[in-house]
Amino acid sequence: VPIGENEEEEQRAIMAAVRDLSQYPATADGARAFVTEMTRASIARDRERFERFEHELKVDNDRFEMAFTFEASRQLRERVVPGLEGRIRELGARLATLREPLTVHVVSALGGDFSDGQPHGFAPDMVRLRGMLMPAVRFYRVEVTGADASGRVVIEPMAWLGGRWTWVGEVWTALPVTPPVVAPPVTGPSRGTRAQ
Repeated sequence: VPIGENEEEEQRAIMAAVRDLSQYPATADGARAFVTEMTRASIARDRERFERFEHELKVDNDRFEMAFTFEASRQLRERVVPGLEGRIRELGARLATLREPLTVHVVSALGGDFSDGQPHGFAPDMVRLRGMLMPAVRFYRVEVTGADASGRVVIEPMAWLGGRWTWVGEVWTALPVTPPVVAPPVTGPSRGTRAQ
């Protein structure tokens, strides 16, 4: 191997990783700015600009594993990750229907916060994920409302994973539906049973 060839490869890999980092910080204000600009790109039908947001928002297996416990990731990753690319495009189409000025509201909670059984401003389905979320990862719910009741779009849960904003989709849709537990009918003592 010629001297310097590995160094060039390493530098290319580092530059690719740096380009993959978000310019929006890992804060509620960063989430607000990210979603606001993504919505504006959608409204303007600026496909090239929206694709940059789409690339950042897209979850991959590694980022999915950062958000969920090992067991939850093992069970849910293959049910969630492959379909998210199409769902992000659908999200872009919904955002494109909004009109400016936009109102963008953000709430956040740590994964461990849901263990108390409360939704903390998220969809109640987030409570179904308690015990599956990494406790120290902060999740965000972003609600975008357009002017003149042009619509409302909710993006949840988002998280800052691996240096960029990521949407892990409505993961609860991949959870198995648990049928309600039906208690046996209450009956009195049988004829052959005597009270003691």
